[in-house]
Amino acid sequence: MGQYYLIRVACCVVAVYILCLSHNLLSNFGPRRYSSPQRTLSKDTLIEKANISVGNFFVYSDFYKKCIDGESKGMNTNSYPLETDESLMDMFRFPWNFVKNVNRNNVDHFVFAMACSENHYNESRDAIASTQKFFPDRRILFYDWGLNPEQKMEVQGLCGVDCKPFNFSEFPAAASLRGRPLYQAHKIFVIMDAMADNDAVFWIDTSVRFMSNNLTSAYNKAIESDGIVYFSKTTHSTFAVTHPSTYNFIPTNLTAQKKLNQLATNAALYYKTRKIFDGVLWWWFLCALRKDCISPTTEMICDFGLRDRMLEYAGCHRVDQSVANLLVSNLYGFEIERCLASLREDGVFKIKRHPTHYYQLRQCSESEKFSIGTEAT
Repeated sequence: MGQYYLIRVACCVVAVYILCLSHNLLSNFGPRRYSSPQRTLSKDTLIEKANISVGNFFVYSDFYKKCIDGESKGMNTNSYPLETDESLMDMFRFPWNFVKNVNRNNVDHFVFAMACSENHYNESRDAIASTQKFFPDRRILFYDWGLNPEQKMEVQGLCGVDCKPFNFSEFPAAASLRGRPLYQAHKIFVIMDAMADNDAVFWIDTSVRFMSNNLTSAYNKAIESDGIVYFSKTTHSTFAVTHPSTYNFIPTNLTAQKKLNQLATNAALYYKTRKIFDGVLWWWFLCALRKDCISPTTEMICDFGLRDRMLEYAGCHRVDQSVANLLVSNLYGFEIERCLASLREDGVFKIKRHPTHYYQLRQCSESEKFSIGTEAT
């Protein structure tokens, strides 16, 4: 009787374990190690193949710290595993061929990418128009995050602009996010889709207004950093605006984070180099597939009050900006000046969070649209 009872208990334990795997639940219980390598991301990447496959899921555990060149002293020893569905690997067209390095011959081989919903479209018209004015030969990949039919029709007729569909339902975190956290959490998927077919992507928020086409300082930083450039800093640290749960997935040195002003991600230039893919993009992509990594809380209003803006947590989370900053600062050993150019200070662009109507949108015929920017892709 006792032996029969033990067999039943053992069977129940195995059944629960299999059920957890099938529903992707065990990853919530912390770090652990696996075997069974799977899918290849690129022939050049240093990221190891997924160390377990569960159904159509590929799980990456304890690989992140192996991929960064930065100073790891003081970082967590382990991180929770992150995973992706095989269908998403196909969607973003892996494996990729990387740019060997950023140099004077390829530093200007980028496309612009942006995205917006219906309620931010009027604001985005200025971003598009100023980009058209100062970069008339550059393609703009515009991702539709919920435009109305009239807005979509206008975008489809703009010179150098490709209007691309975006389906939030294809990404698991979208089901539990709304408003600004939803859109900011999905920014990385726009960047990844644009980069799959291009050497580099210049992301711009709808609030960006170009005033010049002088990207000299950006190009210099792109070469120096081997593939990533930001253009301004905030007045607070990443530690102050990052929910503690995110550190379970992306370990960092919290003492070092308290000394760094957070980089603004409203405009950024990303190149498809192994360094940037291995150290930033891939882990940002995986994090964005889990709400408890990319947006553990949807509270974006920070309660600084009398708190120290560098040393104290302000009870909020800046979603993509928090995650990108953790990854970038880790990669560069917390020397973020290595990837910071001064385009805003130099007057190349400014941020305006409302329509200004300073610029005129350029409309094109179909033949004219597809003759723009082909040399940059």
